[in-house]
Amino acid sequence: MGRATFSRSGTSTSAELRLRRPSIAVDVSVSEDRLTVWFEDGYSVSVPLAEYPRLAAAPPAQRSEWVIEGFGTAIRWEEIDEDVGVWELLGVPEDMVFDAAGFTKGMPAE
Repeated sequence: MGRATFSRSGTSTSAELRLRRPSIAVDVSVSEDRLTVWFEDGYSVSVPLAEYPRLAAAPPAQRSEWVIEGFGTAIRWEEIDEDVGVWELLGVPEDMVFDAAGFTKGMPAE
């Protein structure tokens, strides 16, 4: 993956986010060249849109039609058939993000 930018309240951080318990996605923004995802703990991550060729090639109207799925663990663009997992953006194992969302052995915790 290309260069990711992590921030919280306007202050850049480094791999600190990867060492903490992952958070779940609550908002998404797609510009002409960046995909930015905000998390429930106030952090955001921004990655080059070029990392997702289908998303980069889509017109702005389609890029703005996203849905947060899996209790905040993934972002989906139905019209362009693109899925981005939060674990990909954070560079952590998928299971860590599922745990943060409350999944237990593939099912939401009761």
